[in-house]
Amino acid sequence: MLTKEREFFNDPEVYQLEELQYTNIYNDPDRKKTQTLFSNNNKNPNIPIVIDYGSNATKAGWGNSEYPSLVFRSVISKNKDLKNVEGTIIVGNKLKDFEYNKNNYKTPFERNVIQHFGLLENLNDYTFAELGVNDSRVNHPVIVTECFASPDYCRSRLFEQLFECYQTPSVVLGVDALFSHYYNTIAQKELGNTGIIISLGHMTTHIVPIINGEVQMNDIKRINVGGYNSFDLLYKHLNLKYPQFKQKLGQNSVQAIQENLTFVATDYKEQLNYFQHGKEFFQNQGYANRIAFENIKITQENLKSEVSEPVILEFPTNPEQVVSLEEVKRKQEMRREQAERLRETMAKRREEKKEQHFEELKELEAADAEIEEDESKAEEILKRLDYETHDELKKRIIKMKLKLGVVSKQSLEEEKVSYINVPDDQLTAREQRQKRYQVMQKQAAITRKLKKEVETKKKEEVDRLKAENPEIFIADLYEKRKKVISLIEERKKLRTEFSGRSSRGGNQKRLQTYIQLGESQKDKKGNVVDTFGLNDEDWAIYKKVSKEPVYDDDEEGYYTKLNEIDKELQKLDPNFEEMTKDLQEEVPQLFSLENPNSIELNVDQIRGPEVFFQPSLAGVDQMGIIDAIELILRNASYPQEVKTLLLKNIFLTGGSSFTKNFAQRLKKDLESIAPVGTEISVKIAKDPIFDTWRGMQTFGKRKDNIVKYGVTKAEYEENGSFYYKPNQFSNIYK
Repeated sequence: MLTKEREFFNDPEVYQLEELQYTNIYNDPDRKKTQTLFSNNNKNPNIPIVIDYGSNATKAGWGNSEYPSLVFRSVISKNKDLKNVEGTIIVGNKLKDFEYNKNNYKTPFERNVIQHFGLLENLNDYTFAELGVNDSRVNHPVIVTECFASPDYCRSRLFEQLFECYQTPSVVLGVDALFSHYYNTIAQKELGNTGIIISLGHMTTHIVPIINGEVQMNDIKRINVGGYNSFDLLYKHLNLKYPQFKQKLGQNSVQAIQENLTFVATDYKEQLNYFQHGKEFFQNQGYANRIAFENIKITQENLKSEVSEPVILEFPTNPEQVVSLEEVKRKQEMRREQAERLRETMAKRREEKKEQHFEELKELEAADAEIEEDESKAEEILKRLDYETHDELKKRIIKMKLKLGVVSKQSLEEEKVSYINVPDDQLTAREQRQKRYQVMQKQAAITRKLKKEVETKKKEEVDRLKAENPEIFIADLYEKRKKVISLIEERKKLRTEFSGRSSRGGNQKRLQTYIQLGESQKDKKGNVVDTFGLNDEDWAIYKKVSKEPVYDDDEEGYYTKLNEIDKELQKLDPNFEEMTKDLQEEVPQLFSLENPNSIELNVDQIRGPEVFFQPSLAGVDQMGIIDAIELILRNASYPQEVKTLLLKNIFLTGGSSFTKNFAQRLKKDLESIAPVGTEISVKIAKDPIFDTWRGMQTFGKRKDNIVKYGVTKAEYEENGSFYYKPNQFSNIYK
């Protein structure tokens, strides 16, 4: 449905796809600066290396930098090389033409948990090399992140790799969301020690309650949806809905659409109704209650600021390529030379093949003559040449003569004996078979000739009518068009009737069909026989009893016929658009006919971000963010004052926090479950993507933090890989 069929409070805005920009957070460090920085930092072994592992992106840098110098995708690929059997490992930004929906890469993560440590080693090799570490070991402490409830086994394997492979002096572990909250607590003094952290990750979302600075580990909730699910839903929906723009809706384009045009609907249901019906839905049509009538008028004024209009997205057209005359001549000459070489090659091959065919014909004719002289040798000769009968050999000789031009087809026809008018009693069994074949050929030739004459006559009649009486011809086309549309409508009606098992008409027809199938058929002798399947029409019964919508060849043919008629009418009738205006609404259109390079984005704008509140949209059978927070607030051990503080200090972090209206929707939905008058405040991280790394860097600036909370290599060797020192940012380990 197009926007011109509905009226909105404001006109839909038009955007050009090439003007939309997406945020590219990935970067590679400057080689010269990296070497200089490493040389300076290598003099001070207390400066840590900070690595924020993420299932989408890994951020790494030195502890004395204000910004991570290396940001890359957490993906690894292997380039196949014929010279190198093992292939070349490609990590992160070195992987070109990356797309999430192509299986041309691997990742160390299963959702947000590190599981594949061989791939993690490739990722760490790349990280340390890009940061300038060119020694055989890493001589600096390392601060790394993990996810909530990370298994002890994963932490143990991580310690093994960092201590055994890289010989790091000490390692500090912490949870990414807590580092982000720590940094923003310093930057934003209004963040309290009691509140709720909502970490919107790439693959998962965590809701973390904090009371008096202590994380309530037992009440943390995880939802298996994240930014990837939001993007994936938008990507697949756009490519399925607009297949004609599949080449233009690549990952970067969809990411630009997601960042610039998608938003969280403050009221998802009302926004869907607005997209579908426009402002007519809010103009009180169908309200009989006078009080409801007055209320809806007030609501309509409020809705003008709460609902958003769809947008029109225009795709770039391919400009005509302007090339110089010299370039055109050069390409023409190149094509001419290629064609000449191809002709010479083909001529040479034809000559070689012709010589082979002459040799074969010579051998076959000699064999035929030998059989004619002595029939006793026929079996031996035919077996040697791989022929079953003498007739088959003769047919091959005739075919070879025709192919080589030794004889003409006309001369063979003249030599062929016709048995059509010869009585059967004068023919042998072989000649009778040839007679039947000749009769069939003659009848088929007569039928083809008559059919061609009818088609020619019909075409001449149509051309004559089109030239002499164009009005009658056009009227006839419109009549045919009307009949085709009525047939299409009948098909639609039948599908509607059969779409549900509870439909009365559909059930009656199904019952009639089942009864007919159950009736026993009897032959002339009275014996029961099963004749189902002998006729092709019998198999159409499955279309009648099917619950699912059926699109058969006939229906496809109707649409093809309708398109042919419409093309003819567009050529002949200048008033075609006006004549068919009333029927245009019946044919669904995914894009504007006036501008075929544009599409309307309506529900696409809100469906992706809605997965955080309704994970079922992404096929995840779990509760949404609001339900998870409500479940936390139901904890009987929390006094009401604590619950009030939790709602007063809600902190959003993670890349999806940038989504428009996310905080407003969160606040509005929480107001519906909180006691009346409860203050709800939602704050967003200063930089939701990089605040985790900055929090780690801020924590690592103090040397005593690393000494106090870092696991040293000596402690690892003495106590084993499961030894750990907990800190304010870590998981609980027992």
